[in-house]
Amino acid sequence: MLVVAVVALAALAGGLLAAVGDIGYRGEQFSGTGTQATGAKPESKLWWNDGIWWAVRWDTASQDNLIFRLDTGTHTWVNTGVIVDTRSGTRADALWDGTRLYVASHGFSNSAQPGVAANLYRFSYNAATKTYSRDAGFPTTISSYRTESLVIDKDSMGRLWATWVQDQKVYVNATTTSDQTWGTPFALPVSGASGLTTDDISSLVSFGGKVGVMWSNQNASAFYFAVHPDADARTSWRPSEAALSGPGMADDHINLKADGTGRVFAAVKTSVSDPDAGLVQLLVRDPATGQWSAHVYGRKSEHHTRPIVVLNEVAGTLQMFATSGEEGGTVYRKSAPMDAISFSAGIGTAFIRDAASADMNDATSTKQTVNATSGIVVLASNDSTGHFWHNEISTTNAPPLTAEFTGSPLSGDAPLAVTFTDASSGSPTSWSWDFGDGATSTTRSPAHVYSEPGEYSVTLTISDGSSTSTRTRSSYVTVGQTLPLAADFSGTPLTGAAPLEVSFVDNSTGNPTAWSWSFGDGTTSGDQNPVHTYTSTGTYTVTLTVTNAAGDTNTRTQSSYVSVSPPAPPTASFSASPTRGTAPLAVSFTDTSTGSPTSWTWDLGDGTTPSTEQNPTHAYAKGGTYTVTLTVTDNGGATNGTSKSVIVSEPGGGITLSASGYKVKGIKTTDLTWGGATSANVDIFRDGVKTVTTANDGAHTDSIGKGSGTHTYKVCEAGTTTCSGNVAVTF
Repeated sequence: MLVVAVVALAALAGGLLAAVGDIGYRGEQFSGTGTQATGAKPESKLWWNDGIWWAVRWDTASQDNLIFRLDTGTHTWVNTGVIVDTRSGTRADALWDGTRLYVASHGFSNSAQPGVAANLYRFSYNAATKTYSRDAGFPTTISSYRTESLVIDKDSMGRLWATWVQDQKVYVNATTTSDQTWGTPFALPVSGASGLTTDDISSLVSFGGKVGVMWSNQNASAFYFAVHPDADARTSWRPSEAALSGPGMADDHINLKADGTGRVFAAVKTSVSDPDAGLVQLLVRDPATGQWSAHVYGRKSEHHTRPIVVLNEVAGTLQMFATSGEEGGTVYRKSAPMDAISFSAGIGTAFIRDAASADMNDATSTKQTVNATSGIVVLASNDSTGHFWHNEISTTNAPPLTAEFTGSPLSGDAPLAVTFTDASSGSPTSWSWDFGDGATSTTRSPAHVYSEPGEYSVTLTISDGSSTSTRTRSSYVTVGQTLPLAADFSGTPLTGAAPLEVSFVDNSTGNPTAWSWSFGDGTTSGDQNPVHTYTSTGTYTVTLTVTNAAGDTNTRTQSSYVSVSPPAPPTASFSASPTRGTAPLAVSFTDTSTGSPTSWTWDLGDGTTPSTEQNPTHAYAKGGTYTVTLTVTDNGGATNGTSKSVIVSEPGGGITLSASGYKVKGIKTTDLTWGGATSANVDIFRDGVKTVTTANDGAHTDSIGKGSGTHTYKVCEAGTTTCSGNVAVTF
């Protein structure tokens, strides 16, 4: 449940008076620091600590950027007097890490300009006095550029990171040895991070032992995301991911959050022009796959801008806030379950509104996840009146209101009685059902009878009094026409060699409840969709008898339905390993025959008794070339045979080589013949240099070129130093 402040008429701090129709709380003016006082889009200016909401913002009276504390009793911001940055025209991003407060403050400009330092300030917190004090040695310098935005976060190793855009590139920096020591800024070394427009921005988030940078690239019409594992070197980044891309899919609006599972949530605005297209979307990165999903928050016709997202992991919900219209107006809110993101259609619920001046914009909140204790606070500003505004939400940790249901049965002939069961989460107090046939119900778990055939979509809308959730299941119930009982069936395959396995499918109508099959070979089955194997040659008539709940029966017979032919004769085939080597040589033979042979006879070629094993092993004791023959036989007595050779060399025999030289039209040509090599291939050497690796088939012809002289040859087992002697050939 969410409780949102709606102010009709109330006296606020500083004597400022809210008007009828205002929503939220008007604060002090921000004159002296320019416009967009609560900008820029990716930055967070609020944090929750010690049961208090805090903010870093401009103070008109002192003309400084100070830390403020929210008094929720009076809904006013109290100046703590703690100065963050004395420079006007700066904007800040705040990070509370549970121990220290970090504030990155930078000169604000819609396009990057050098000459104004972006500083990091660090503060310690005193819980006894509820005050902050700046730590010694701060501020330190992050960069020397005035930029539209600057975002910081801390990784799991305690290193601070910052990102911004300058020179139309995404820049990053990180601390090295301490919070006070920053390295040299560098352009992000991934694709898509350069060649940006001057309007593009970047943001940064720590998640799951990594740091991620997202940026817009309006020239490429894409939002990109790059990941840096915390343990890697500063400049080592994984390739960029296109989180969202396509025509009109980029604009300079990004706000990042991450949950404890490593999911990254990115609230972004696109540049689409189609009134029905998603202008503002929530992108979610799956930590397991790195894939991004997109969820539409608002369409172009609703003119949302500058979205932010806030997570409540305890309740499993998220809130998104965005202004409508695009040049300023009212800040609206929508919520969704984190694990089943779907935003309601329409502009959303008004959250911060100045009834007299429709120029509210630049909503900002916290980087932290919130809960029932903290609630949610959002700060915004009105450039026309020059006032800060904020609003507060009281939240619960109850599951989000999410409509869900089941039904049973979901198909059958008319009339079909279906029982629906509410399975919604949250705490709904009312239920509204639309059964898709014109009938409705407000019962929590109703029963409904469909009297006509057709497909029906069912919708359930639930409410808890302050919010609603709707679930529609399209084509959820299928109602058929009641038909007379009639047996019918099909089978596949219907022809083939024995043994033939046939799958039968019941196609009967009239809602049978029992089935009796006769397959024509003396066997039967009571299954609805049996599988039967025919083992003998023949033609078979198949009969199906079906019975319904009333005891009626019907029979379908298909004569000569299945034809089984004799099995195909076997085809002998085998492999041997090895097929050559030095005696004694053990060779393993593997049967690869087809056609279902049932017996095997191996003639091993060396005069030994034939083997009848399917996969024998045999040792050849002497050198020689042995012809091995396999003969296979099937149940019908059909046979088939095949042969292969096994080459065995005598041990210590070595390789013998002979060579004969001659000329062909003046070309020196040498015929080489050899024996005794046992490897599959041999290397041929001429004059000490290998000329070729060739098959060990005992012969090779070498062509050298014209001329005269003497050449020396040798043959070696491929890749070894086992070689023949040298043989000289003179031309």
